[in-house]
Amino acid sequence: MAGALMVAGGCSSVSIPTGDGGKVKVANDGSSVNVTTADGGQGTVTVNGDQKGVTFQGTDAQGNTSSLQIGEAGSLPDGLPKEIPFPDNAVITASMATENNGQKSYTVTFEAEQSIEDVTKLYQGYLQSSGYANTTETKMADLSMLSGEKDGFSLSVTITADAEKKGSVSGMVVYGALKQ
Repeated sequence: MAGALMVAGGCSSVSIPTGDGGKVKVANDGSSVNVTTADGGQGTVTVNGDQKGVTFQGTDAQGNTSSLQIGEAGSLPDGLPKEIPFPDNAVITASMATENNGQKSYTVTFEAEQSIEDVTKLYQGYLQSSGYANTTETKMADLSMLSGEKDGFSLSVTITADAEKKGSVSGMVVYGALKQ
């Protein structure tokens, strides 16, 4: 096997057959791995060096597609509407974009040195001023959940008070197409 990899070193990728009739193909620079199953399903894992993230893409034998893009902490996923607010001093701790048969959704987690009341007011104001309908809100002492729907998309926000750092919160914003 080592000899095969050395010989293939000048190629753009290395293809390795699997015992079930599928194959694994590794890019020469190690930036991606492609897997093809015996029934025609395909999957790719790509390391996005420039974007400092990882993308997973797949297509099953029936042609249904899915993708997941996980970005570097500190960055918002491509495609997330820019008008969705985040607290001024928010630190983005994780972000993710997914697509399943053309239906896109985005998840962002953050931390901020603000009170749960202030961050809740930020999202209450945004949902109201941006015309979201079917809004819901649940409040407890250390938890606030808000959601709404607009133009075929939903926005859900969960905010929790940080028990260890008074005056700080953790939050999660999920935005995606409503199921059809």
